[in-house]
Amino acid sequence: MRKMPTILVVEDDPVVADDICSCLTDLRYQVVGPAYNMEAALALCAEHDIDLALLDIHLQKHNDGIVLAQSIRQQKPIPIIFLTASGDNKTLSEAKEIHPEQYLLKPFNAVQLKAALEIVFFNLHNPDADYEMKARIGKFNKVIPDPLSDREVDVVLLLLKGASNADMAEQLFISLHTVKSHIKRIFLKTGAESRTHLISMLNQL
Repeated sequence: MRKMPTILVVEDDPVVADDICSCLTDLRYQVVGPAYNMEAALALCAEHDIDLALLDIHLQKHNDGIVLAQSIRQQKPIPIIFLTASGDNKTLSEAKEIHPEQYLLKPFNAVQLKAALEIVFFNLHNPDADYEMKARIGKFNKVIPDPLSDREVDVVLLLLKGASNADMAEQLFISLHTVKSHIKRIFLKTGAESRTHLISMLNQL
């Protein structure tokens, strides 16, 4: 029988914490905690093999859940789901710096929690093969004056995979002439002189 993931729960409201733990138990997850502060959470991380952390952003201090996430990630690169009653832009911006796998606004229900966990674990075990390449292109788009369009990004992804013009036309359902036009615009926007040059530029990011 497959062992269910172990989840750390960090929430400073005992009632909410107990509800979350009960919900996780009902879903057959292994539960560690709850921890009500950073110190207790870090101690539990050291004692247990944690697969995912559910972290309240606001514990004893403002946004100390974000600091906790950084500390946990330094020990082990596990998925993080932030829990917060605050949806303000400042909190969201600070949370995004950690690259959490999910962000749940309170109050949330068991169905929402279940869905968030299933998505995180599915993505963890079934990674997007294009994710790293898309991330590089995203960084590249931020430094060139005229960013690549969505279709041009599709073309670059296929270029990075070594696809021929004919392959791209078939996969993108466009003509060879359109493929060549996209490649020409991509070279103009990026300053690349060839496919090899473009790939080299992206690999340097």
